[in-house]
Amino acid sequence: MQIKRKIIFNFVYFCLLLSVFFSLPADADGQNKNQTKQAAKLVAEADAVFRQKDYRAAIDKYTGAIALIPSLSKAHFGKGNAHIQLNEYDQAISEMDAALAGGYKPIEIYKIRWVLYLKKKNYDLALQDAQKVLQLEPRNTDLNQAIGEIQLARGSYQEALDIF
Repeated sequence: MQIKRKIIFNFVYFCLLLSVFFSLPADADGQNKNQTKQAAKLVAEADAVFRQKDYRAAIDKYTGAIALIPSLSKAHFGKGNAHIQLNEYDQAISEMDAALAGGYKPIEIYKIRWVLYLKKKNYDLALQDAQKVLQLEPRNTDLNQAIGEIQLARGSYQEALDIF
């Protein structure tokens, strides 16, 4: 009788553990879906206020989306662009780096970042990103002129002459 009771107890205990185990991922997925929806809504709201030129409000909304999903590259990219509009170049570069790490289109990041680095007078990094753009878009002749100007700013006169 005692053996039967122990078997029943172990069976019930095992069933409870299984039900807990299988219910946790479902709840986590539901929470993740909810967070994804909330983040998408915040990004859409941020995009809307960005278009209205309320860049600080856009940054706040992008920040809310990033708090929900830290790797949300679209939010980092939008937040970076809002920082650019406010001439906050260090923050913009940081957000562009996060967008790139999150998988945002590299070409878009490089096109923006080289200009930011140029404004910050970080000519080496500006040159690196400009060259990456040129590798991805070899027919971008405007970029050759930009690379020449970066070389001039760096004091690399021969490289600048070779480009011009």
